[in-house]
Amino acid sequence: MKEHQEHSLFSLPVLIAMFGYLVDVYDIAIFGILRVESLQDLGLNAEEISVQGTWIINLQLIGMILGGFVFGILGDKWGRKNILFTSIFIYSTATLLNAFVHHIEMYMILRFIAGFGLAGELGAGITLMAETVKKKHRSYATSLITGIGLLGGSLAFLVYDFTTWRTALFIGGVLGFILLFARAKFLDSHLFEKTKNTIKETHLGSLKLLFFRKEILKKYLFCLGVAVPIQFFYGMFIFLANEMTKALGFEQPVEVGVCVLWYFVGNAIGDLFSGPLSFYFKSRKKVIRLLTTGLFILMILTLSDVFNTTNLYYALSLISGIIAGYWALFLITTSENFGTNLRATATVSAPNIVRGILIFFFITYQTLKPIYGVIHTVIILAIICLIISIISNWKLKESFGKDLDYHDI
Repeated sequence: MKEHQEHSLFSLPVLIAMFGYLVDVYDIAIFGILRVESLQDLGLNAEEISVQGTWIINLQLIGMILGGFVFGILGDKWGRKNILFTSIFIYSTATLLNAFVHHIEMYMILRFIAGFGLAGELGAGITLMAETVKKKHRSYATSLITGIGLLGGSLAFLVYDFTTWRTALFIGGVLGFILLFARAKFLDSHLFEKTKNTIKETHLGSLKLLFFRKEILKKYLFCLGVAVPIQFFYGMFIFLANEMTKALGFEQPVEVGVCVLWYFVGNAIGDLFSGPLSFYFKSRKKVIRLLTTGLFILMILTLSDVFNTTNLYYALSLISGIIAGYWALFLITTSENFGTNLRATATVSAPNIVRGILIFFFITYQTLKPIYGVIHTVIILAIICLIISIISNWKLKESFGKDLDYHDI
């Protein structure tokens, strides 16, 4: 079994997981980038694009939340490798078919299916890596996977810039199938095989254990809580950059696509450095706490109109992406905080729950905006986000260097 435990930093499992996450991020980012043109091409007017575009995003996020739990449970029951194949096949097929849609209803259905499939990729890849790579390499491997993988957002922007929206979706589907063939010879985690043969099947991927054991539920919620500021900043200050800058009184409008591009470039840089920082400090919590504080300081500076020109706002997008690079640490911390029987369930579902939190932020934002205005609504949501973050950072258990051969029963 030892050979399965001793993978090095630049081993095939890490490199394939890295490429897998790049395709994952490409597919997640591509709709936000081509949303307006594709819906215009389907015959929608400006108001319909706003309404239907939001519906499609929310359906994709709902699909990811559902898929996160389905693939997470199956990952602890069937194995990490099996759900990787299944999830890649589903989202690759849906994205490929998306390139040929001519009706908004089919567009919605396929984005929901794509979201469902995408849910299994990242968490399963991180779980498999955590259980097969040398302990001393976990921090660096996670940073490498997420750092390079996040460039998928920038790749999506560049592909769209040089092709049509249908071609960009087609390429996303093809990339997924290439990934599927590349993973054909993968072995599953030795820890999963060992656990499958030593504990009851009812304890594998058990939602009853996850949600009805107080201590297990609390650590799951704390893992989610530390990543909430990342999605809040992305949703309010990057995805809605056009509304935010208008409310701040910008004379020239910003291009949301450019903000997304620079954010993902920064995110890739930040993820590449957060793992080594964690290794240097011998702590996940210290680095997460430091970068979370930096993100809230950046929020205050933005709302104080410090980044008050278009170019400065693009610089903000890059800087915020770098600071939000503790996404890598959120993923590996979640994986390390759960026993082998629940590790895939937690690690696969957690990033999708955090992504899905955007639904709450978007709905609350649209509800409160007519009453309080854009800036005050964002401040209210930021305060909620800050409270969640403080409690989660305080309560989260340190997991650096933890032996992963244990169970949550």
